[in-house]
Amino acid sequence: MAEAATLAQPTAPRFAALPPLALYAHIPWCLKKCPYCDFNSHERRGSELPEARYVDALMADLEFALPSIWGRRVGSIFFGGGTPSLFSAASIDRALAGIRARVSVAPDAEITLEANPGTFEQAKFAGFREAGVNRLSIGIQSFDPKHLKALGRVHDEREAHAAAAAALTIFDNVNFDLMYALPGQTPEDARADADAALAYRPPHVSFYHLTIEPNTLFHRHRPSLPDEDTAADIGDAIENTLAEAGYVHYETSAFARYLEQVERGAPLIEEREVTRDEIGFEFMLNALRLTDGVPAALFSERTGFPIMLLRKELDEAERRGLLERDHQRIRPTALGRRFLNDLQAIFLRAAA
Repeated sequence: MAEAATLAQPTAPRFAALPPLALYAHIPWCLKKCPYCDFNSHERRGSELPEARYVDALMADLEFALPSIWGRRVGSIFFGGGTPSLFSAASIDRALAGIRARVSVAPDAEITLEANPGTFEQAKFAGFREAGVNRLSIGIQSFDPKHLKALGRVHDEREAHAAAAAALTIFDNVNFDLMYALPGQTPEDARADADAALAYRPPHVSFYHLTIEPNTLFHRHRPSLPDEDTAADIGDAIENTLAEAGYVHYETSAFARYLEQVERGAPLIEEREVTRDEIGFEFMLNALRLTDGVPAALFSERTGFPIMLLRKELDEAERRGLLERDHQRIRPTALGRRFLNDLQAIFLRAAA
């Protein structure tokens, strides 16, 4: 009797070439904690931030990671938060210089800094550009005063417009971050927000669905939000408005202890290695947000494992009409983009 042959799956990743890196630097302070925010962000206390100490902490953290990333080139750097634009241009310059001194940064690396219109100063934006930032992402959220108030934003519509206009005079690459399905919002309101953003012709616009997360003020005191059908209509109104304007929908849209640990020579708070069982979910978590998906070969290039590692999950997602694939690409269907959490959960179960 012939025995069935099975393809042995590797237990360790094997790379044909070292994959590139994207570096994220977190700056956790804000002027005010927004009621919907569940990020690691903290309201600033006092007039001064410990910028020098914090940059030292970031560099120490990076140095700790160097043995595990040696030889890999950084293709993009992102300063997120919090509100990174609370930091001075000099501190951002020092951080970028420190990064370049420690790792290989591609000459054409995209370097993004998140900014809040409530911290807007035109000279400060220019200082960030001189420091090496080449992309600004502005957290506008809405141009409508009533929605800005409902979201607890520190800026008003005048500051939103001023920051948007100034950013585009200083940076070639600008993103406007906006939100939808806001308290009391209608499809007409959303179209007005989209039109206000499009009037500036920014290179990139992100619209995020407002969701209520645990451990937020909105979770404790839930606002009245559009129902599911209205939220879907709002999303469609935004997508149609952006499409008509020629925009392609390509993607679904403890502090003191940390510094003290760094100064004691122990910069790392937490380290967790992604296991073989988890690698599929970690890859698909971002890949499936892209409307056009990703090349099938990219999985092995980035993870060191063959795509057949996910055969069962891919088959199930395809059977449910959430994903389509061929030998070239893996991409979510229109149904998969609408029910993205359900699609991603298929790969999460594999990691459980």
